[in-house]
Amino acid sequence: YLSYKKIPFILLSNSNQIVNVMKILNIDDNEDDRYFFKKALLSSSLDATLITASDELSGLLCMEKESPDCIFLDYHLPGTNGLEILQKLRNMGNTIPIIMLT
Repeated sequence: YLSYKKIPFILLSNSNQIVNVMKILNIDDNEDDRYFFKKALLSSSLDATLITASDELSGLLCMEKESPDCIFLDYHLPGTNGLEILQKLRNMGNTIPIIMLT
């Protein structure tokens, strides 16, 4: 059973101002796709922490542990697909924003 509780991730900047850092979870079994996703995120102006997982189980564990603000979810995963994971999450009442990748 997974529960979702959104708790803002707070960080003090160099000027001691509170900064909210977005947590993004990328679940993708393809190492190259994870690499390019990370590279694109680093080149953006978005202040975010990237959490990666390569399969359903590690993705769900990361989601429970890290409470990300959104998930980028690959459609093709070993033993399942992204739509099945999305359905499981929604059936549990989880409303985290999810973007499907293919």
